[in-house]
Amino acid sequence: MSKSKLVKKMTMTLFTLVAVFTIGLTNVNAETTTAYVNKNSDLVDKMNDKTTDIVRLTSDITLDDTCDTTFSLEMSKTLDFNGHTLTIPKNYRLKLLYYNTLDLKFIDSISSKTAKLNILTNYTEPIYNEIKKDEYTVNFEIDGVDVEYEKDSEIFWAYAGSKQFNNLVFKNLKITGFYGVTWASGNTIKFSNVTKESKNGPTQSFLINSSSLTIDEVIDADSVIEYYPSSGKKVTADRTATFDTIDAYWGPITVKKKEVQTIMVTTETELINAVNQINNSKDTIIKLGGNIKLTKFLGFNVLGNVTLDLAGNTLDVTEDNLNLTFYYGYKDENNYNFRSNLTIKDSGNGNNGKIIGKGHNGRVRLSTNDMAEELKNLPKTYGFTIDGGTYAVTGTGSWDEYIFDVFSDTEPKEQNITLNVNVKKGIFEVGKVDGGIFHFPSSDKTNMKANFNFETLMVKGQGVKLGFNILGEKRINEVIPTDTKVYYTDANGVIELENKATLVMDVKTGTSTSQPQYIKLAKETGLSVDNVTLPNVIFGYTDGPEAIINIANIGAAELKITNVTVSDTDKFEIIGTTQPTIGI
Repeated sequence: MSKSKLVKKMTMTLFTLVAVFTIGLTNVNAETTTAYVNKNSDLVDKMNDKTTDIVRLTSDITLDDTCDTTFSLEMSKTLDFNGHTLTIPKNYRLKLLYYNTLDLKFIDSISSKTAKLNILTNYTEPIYNEIKKDEYTVNFEIDGVDVEYEKDSEIFWAYAGSKQFNNLVFKNLKITGFYGVTWASGNTIKFSNVTKESKNGPTQSFLINSSSLTIDEVIDADSVIEYYPSSGKKVTADRTATFDTIDAYWGPITVKKKEVQTIMVTTETELINAVNQINNSKDTIIKLGGNIKLTKFLGFNVLGNVTLDLAGNTLDVTEDNLNLTFYYGYKDENNYNFRSNLTIKDSGNGNNGKIIGKGHNGRVRLSTNDMAEELKNLPKTYGFTIDGGTYAVTGTGSWDEYIFDVFSDTEPKEQNITLNVNVKKGIFEVGKVDGGIFHFPSSDKTNMKANFNFETLMVKGQGVKLGFNILGEKRINEVIPTDTKVYYTDANGVIELENKATLVMDVKTGTSTSQPQYIKLAKETGLSVDNVTLPNVIFGYTDGPEAIINIANIGAAELKITNVTVSDTDKFEIIGTTQPTIGI
């Protein structure tokens, strides 16, 4: 594959880099109808009609101060506050009646001004929601619109009748006033970057006053909840706690993203020290700055979001009697997160970054630590993503059949685990005949569940397959996207798999050594282009930074880049041919 370099000739702080690949890309968008309103009557008309998708405010609007305002919704609507304030008058309500399956969104499309839903004193919940029929599925999202209520009572987003919302999403907003944000009134509820505080001094305040809904079910793995209980000291909520225990009396409740720590390592000692810094209060990226050979056991705790970036380097696990193990979700009684995710990636060129192992211990293991019985039974949703790199078990002995050993030991089998596996791209090499990428426990020996999404990859080896047991029992069309093709080799050469209802365990390569054996997953067409980041530089006519753009063919057909251009030819130079050709 040919590569092109972009070299910056004149340094600058801000720039735009545009690379155009003339390969017949098409973008088709359905027509969206937008209405602009600056008074209450127009707002009501457009929210009630059956044609307008987006209703955008062009000024502050106060709803009717003589009666309740009603939006009778029959189609999905987005109310764009557009940096303005919508006011609900004293003792009147905004009534939202849903007459169909639909999505309702409150958003702010302008960041230079604060959008607000301003609610004056009311004798009951000032926003009334009613889904008219049980068969209607209604989703609500509020994003970027602050809410302020004059009282510290009532619920902000309540509903009437027996039908609750399907999904409720609250993100990027501050809610002032109210007793709580919502009841447990959605099949799923999500909070992201939300602050809830009292309007009139210290008082009891909740996000959701629910004794059944846990923190872990409502916030993402990269988020935490901080609040001020009766002690007056800020604390971080336990992810297994129920929301009725998050009573903020002396200060706000804040849902926020965790800090991200990035640690560069070049030696085994530095890698071990970096691993010891992983904790649930921060997300962690560990990036290799050189090749590292392990000479002792290394155990990662996967708490929150943990990324191991090979960055074009090799992590060697071929030494006897050691392995690389990732322990999901639990470190100790004060440090656990049952929605944790591990990503192993290669930000280097191509798939040059590698993890290599040999023998029973020389492989990558996913496991868990033992924990208290009451924690074992709690639901756990973990993620495992592979995004580039090469992963190889080089031995040919009895324990070299697979690369990743996934939750096959005792502790994970006793826990309530769902694992989501996503292989975006990667190369896998198995030295022993009849091996595979993943070894899972058999479904009759564990209560764990697993979901798979394999996008583009190649696994090399004689008699090799994608995986065993839980994975092997899946059908190919259950583990790949619809636009992915599957190829494998046998004595007849390269074969495209036609029947995607075939079990994963039944798709394997031939065992002949006379030709390379592999399974390849590829998109029907497509290029993968890595993101490029240039470091900040001081203004001036000095030598600027350069970056290599990695372009990989993830399609099944040969593709050619016919032209590469840049936005400003006086500021950027393309080194190398402008007509590189890449093949399968």
